[in-house]
Amino acid sequence: MGTDLYVSEQSDFRIDDEGRSCYTVTNLHNFRHNSGIILENLSDLFFELGNCCTKTVDAIDFIECLHNMEEQLAKINSTGIDEYNSKTELEDGIEELEWFIKDNNIDEVTERGYRTFEVHLWY
Repeated sequence: MGTDLYVSEQSDFRIDDEGRSCYTVTNLHNFRHNSGIILENLSDLFFELGNCCTKTVDAIDFIECLHNMEEQLAKINSTGIDEYNSKTELEDGIEELEWFIKDNNIDEVTERGYRTFEVHLWY
């Protein structure tokens, strides 16, 4: 049994014929192997998400998450102290998150509110 952290993008916001707000959700990625380290660094989601919960986050949150993880790794590298034995996990998580950000053009986002995503936790 593992933990899955699914990320989907919200797009095509519209009003249907009945006057209801609608949007399209596109599943982009599952951070299956690095879900814990991503979740711990993705804003306040670590404390807000429980099993089978979904939360909306901004594209900038992924960029900030990557910066937080890179800062933690730099601290471990400069001090040589890895209190939680997390260096390998951080390196793997950074690599996967960098790929996700680049592959989905999130690195081109410069302001909040431009793109929104749904993060769904399942364990």
